[in-house]
Amino acid sequence: MDDSRNVDPDAPPTATAAAQMIASAVRKQLEDEAADIANNLAASISQQSKTNNIFMLKPADVGYFDLSATYPSGGGVVSDGKVNKYSDIFPFRDRLTHLAATHGEDAVRRVWSQCLLGPALVWHSHILTEDRELLRTIPLNAICNKLRSRFRIDYSTAFDTLRTHASPYKISRLERTSWR
Repeated sequence: MDDSRNVDPDAPPTATAAAQMIASAVRKQLEDEAADIANNLAASISQQSKTNNIFMLKPADVGYFDLSATYPSGGGVVSDGKVNKYSDIFPFRDRLTHLAATHGEDAVRRVWSQCLLGPALVWHSHILTEDRELLRTIPLNAICNKLRSRFRIDYSTAFDTLRTHASPYKISRLERTSWR
């Protein structure tokens, strides 16, 4: 005869049923704890790798911006094989945005001011006042715009540099098209 039909739902469970319920509850508890430990470990590893990436970016990885430097090519950047040195703000700004895309904006924001030399360093160290505090918190795009507005060369200097380093044919074409 099947006793399962005659079981009273209000009756206490049998010893076997109670042992199965306890085993199931303990198993569930252990699974939940293991999942929590795994999630905490994954979050810790993820945070640690983000922190390591932030500190891995050094000023030499970015390059140095020195407005007073002159380079024979007139291109605004020169490399000694290890470190890039920029005398033009536009390639320096492009380098900052590239590194922000590859290493994260926070990493670049932490290191960019250490890359300034010459007049740019004087500007950052002595001329800026409350703007310096603002530059620590604003997005990298705003930092690049501030650098561009402060250090871009005027058009006449840029055109004189172009005349010095470009062929006469290119200059005559540029003069005819750019002033229309």
